[in-house]
Amino acid sequence: MTYRYKDQKVKLHGIFQRSYIIEPSLLVGGHGGGQMATPIAVIEYENGDITNVQPHELKGWSDEE
Repeated sequence: MTYRYKDQKVKLHGIFQRSYIIEPSLLVGGHGGGQMATPIAVIEYENGDITNVQPHELKGWSDEE
């Protein structure tokens, strides 16, 4: 399946989860810290470059190779 990202044709390799740690606040009564997670889409441009983007930024799809 092919998608479009910023008016460029891209191939979607998958949607994965990215997680990161939030450090606890040093202030009394501040946030206790923890972990956050968000989905990411891994795409490949026609020139072979691979990157990740937010899934909602992908537009359309087709079955053409």
